[in-house]
Amino acid sequence: MQKGWGHSYQGSYSRRLCHAHIHLDKCFLLNNDGSHNCCRDFAEALKSLQRPKPFPSDLTDLYNRGKRLVIESIQCGVTAMRAHVEWTRRRCTEGVQAVGSAPYVEPSIAQAKRNIDLILDTAHENKLHADFHLDYNLDPTAEPLIWYLLAQLRSRINSGRWADGAHVCVGHATRLSLFSAEEWTRFRMAVEDAENQNSLPITLPGPPRATLDVPGLAREHRVKVGMAVNNVENAFTPQGTIDPLALCPMGVAVFQDGTKRGCQTLVEAVTITARKAIAARGPASLFPAKGDAADFVLLHENDSLYSAALNPSYTRTVIKDGEIVATRRADKWIRLVAQQ
Repeated sequence: MQKGWGHSYQGSYSRRLCHAHIHLDKCFLLNNDGSHNCCRDFAEALKSLQRPKPFPSDLTDLYNRGKRLVIESIQCGVTAMRAHVEWTRRRCTEGVQAVGSAPYVEPSIAQAKRNIDLILDTAHENKLHADFHLDYNLDPTAEPLIWYLLAQLRSRINSGRWADGAHVCVGHATRLSLFSAEEWTRFRMAVEDAENQNSLPITLPGPPRATLDVPGLAREHRVKVGMAVNNVENAFTPQGTIDPLALCPMGVAVFQDGTKRGCQTLVEAVTITARKAIAARGPASLFPAKGDAADFVLLHENDSLYSAALNPSYTRTVIKDGEIVATRRADKWIRLVAQQ
């Protein structure tokens, strides 16, 4: 980020905000009917969204909620997203770029591993990326399925059963927050050994659930973690906004790292790291270079990367391929009382 843009703009810019993990069909459900109010814990929220017909069957309602999410995301500056939608068919349709599942909901470890195999097979057969909701628990006795996934990926790459350029993305993975330093070293080496330079994106589910220390993992283990909004105004996440940058000040508080280096890692987590996780095209740096595409969001009330991470500007201008595609403004006023 830098000050100034042209002759009329003052502020800073952010490179290509990204929703690496967001649910398009479960957004804006609070109070939509009597069955979707705030829940006390994760188990209750999961039960709420697993009931038969967990959200309105009206296609117009589904479309309008999804459209609202897309429009408001663009106004925030999001120019790429991986939007999850649930379906019961395994046949991949036109336009689908990734196939995924949530192995953690399976009743046994053996079935969870078969779930992973099925998704990897489907991804290979259709030349798609794979995406998993994985290891969503805080049980120190539970087997971390990330090891099985990495072993399967390495085996498939070595035997030619994995499409060139296909990436694997892992979300949630709260079990990994219990990893020791030795386990993180093992993880990084396993990823490098599999020649899968993909990052590991994970959402930030607030207390009492757990999250990975995004700046700490980058600083101490060279493991880059993407952050994503995930759910918007439903039983899982009733609070917060669509804005990926809003995760940065929350991250400063959660990870207790307000350093400039830590803040840069957090901004990268919702931009270049998030895009890499879903194999979306984009630069490898926050800072522009000659020849880069003019894709970024102008943050009118921030004058540095540091201030954008600590207190992101609401007022923004979104530029895609050199053209302004969206703006977001806030009117401000205060009543002045004349002195007697």
